Amino acid sequence: MHDLITSMLDTLIAHLCLIDLNYVEESPRDTDVTVGILPPKLDSDISSNSKLPIDILKNVMQLTIEDCKILLEHTKQLEYQQGV
Repeated sequence: MHDLITSMLDTLIAHLCLIDLNYVEESPRDTDVTVGILPPKLDSDISSNSKLPIDILKNVMQLTIEDCKILLEHTKQLEYQQGV
């Protein structure tokens, strides 16, 4: 038995949320939100490197959390298919 931890970095550019940019794409930006999720309770850790209005932060956090959940489910399906 083991736990899966998923994490995702979202970057906000001109009010558009982009998911998991690479270093070159992300480095000149200054608004990042990182979310990590630890099952089974889906506890999360959220951090940001800049100040954001609370309504924008809530939207970005919710999108990132949902993306982490999707990534977690896909990873579980792959493990099941591979017999891990």
